Amino acid sequence: MTPMGMHTTYTKKFIDGDPQYRYEDRFHIMFFSKPLCVKDFIDFLKVKNIKTVLEVGCSVGMFPRTFHDVCENMEYTGMDILSKCVEICKSNMELEFLCGDFIKFKSEKKFDLVYSFDVIDHVCDIDGFISNIVDVTKKYAYVNAYREDFILI
Repeated sequence: MTPMGMHTTYTKKFIDGDPQYRYEDRFHIMFFSKPLCVKDFIDFLKVKNIKTVLEVGCSVGMFPRTFHDVCENMEYTGMDILSKCVEICKSNMELEFLCGDFIKFKSEKKFDLVYSFDVIDHVCDIDGFISNIVDVTKKYAYVNAYREDFILI
């Protein structure tokens, strides 16, 4: 079953492991399609005293893989709804990764920063999503949205 809100064609190819679907390239394109947003986020991280981080919708782990020097002094946890994404993350990095629906996620642990890039555009319960971000953070929340359609070639 395809998670609600995700592009069915791409999600099916991704989950089924279609060799023509170069998922890491596609997620890389999406992640770095807004260089000013990424730069703003990196600048934000550099001036805050952040020790624990939860990335909601970590996909294939583009942020900790690409900016490992920024993350090296942080306790990073990534979460994604797709088990295939979590498998890829775990095969590439020795960090904590969780698979599940963030809206249903409950945690006694509170994070200094909870962030999410381009995930809010795909959720069916935006209020629940934002509410849960507030529930699991103790300092900062950073949410980015693209609010437009894009075509991946």
